[in-house]
Amino acid sequence: MGDGLSEDFDRRMFDLGFAAGADIDEDLAVVELRSRVLWWQLGFVLGRGVAQMAQSGDFNRCAMTVGRLCKVYSIDFSVLLNAIVALSNEQRDVVRRAYDHGSADAEGL
Repeated sequence: MGDGLSEDFDRRMFDLGFAAGADIDEDLAVVELRSRVLWWQLGFVLGRGVAQMAQSGDFNRCAMTVGRLCKVYSIDFSVLLNAIVALSNEQRDVVRRAYDHGSADAEGL
């Protein structure tokens, strides 16, 4: 595909999940999220992160939200990285720390 995503990438499902994540004010229950296809899950997680960044004006808030939610929802980190290929190494490190710690507060880790 050229964008770092696998051939089975489902743009429609990703976009639907992204819109849902951006529009909701709280995390979904694990059971509810896991009932969705992987691309919807990734879209949701990234949508939540972007919404957090928009509220705070801080990319780290986005990265921490994405990392934490992927850990909580058991989304493999390598799958996440394939979905966010545009991030810098520093930004990926912030997401990775949040993922590794499963915490909403990865600052200073």
